[in-house]
Amino acid sequence: MLVGEKVASGSLLYSEVWDEIAPLSALVYSLIDYFFGRSQIVYQLLAYFTICFQVFIFNRFLLSSRAYAENTYVPGLIYALLASICYDMHTLTPFLMGMTFILLSLNNIFSHIEVRAKRDEDILNIGLYIGIATIIYLPYCLFALCTLVIFTFFTGTVPRRYALMTFGFLLPIVVSGGYFYLTDRLDDFVFSFLAPFTQIDKIWYVSFKDTMFLFVAPIAYFLLAFFRILQGARLTNYQSRLTQTMLVWLLFGILFTLIADSNSPNVYVVLVAPIAFYIAHYYLAKKRGLFTELSFLLFFILIVTTSVLSH
Repeated sequence: MLVGEKVASGSLLYSEVWDEIAPLSALVYSLIDYFFGRSQIVYQLLAYFTICFQVFIFNRFLLSSRAYAENTYVPGLIYALLASICYDMHTLTPFLMGMTFILLSLNNIFSHIEVRAKRDEDILNIGLYIGIATIIYLPYCLFALCTLVIFTFFTGTVPRRYALMTFGFLLPIVVSGGYFYLTDRLDDFVFSFLAPFTQIDKIWYVSFKDTMFLFVAPIAYFLLAFFRILQGARLTNYQSRLTQTMLVWLLFGILFTLIADSNSPNVYVVLVAPIAFYIAHYYLAKKRGLFTELSFLLFFILIVTTSVLSH
């Protein structure tokens, strides 16, 4: 909010406003300050609509990619619950804004994994979305490497498409650097935005113990789902590749939380999609019955209770 206020008043980012914030995040916050001033409710409302849009994206691409044996809105419901596990997630942070573009890239990755849907524009968009997320919050660049790993092990991507994805990824970063170069602030851009990524200096707003308390229920249900799949859930070869893809995505998400410059509940929004994906598998693979309904009700109660207690 303070950075947005200073930039909106005419101060130059990185040269007059010394902060490690990404350029696109600073632009968004300056626009919010310009139109609404210091209004915390605006940040929360925008975060709420952002989460709703993410739920829509997540459930939509799982439906279109036929990730499950049936068409269902259960994954979207679980995503919405997990994204509401703490009030801290309901404000417009760079983590939340960048996650929207990460989900859009994941949508195109799922399309690319499907043999019949290999299109150059999807590959370009994957890189472009991750590049945009990177200029919202720099550590999101990890998912460019994550995508390369997925392409290598789960697709038959030709070298030309690796180059296309790399071009799409670098384009937003180069455009941002070009803007600061033209305004004679390239050194400030590199020093304030890019250089801190090489320094591991985490601010602990929430302790590791409190973090585990928040996420003990999602972790427990994720482990149940993961072992259920290992025990032989009935998945097609294509669906198996999607579950493997989401496991790689989860591992890079954990790495993202480790190198993030702070530890707070909103950092963990990056883990919501893969955990929701696996928990949905757990329920959709089970036979419908009283036990399944009670299990989901317990999951709902645990998440809501955690959210209330976190206040």
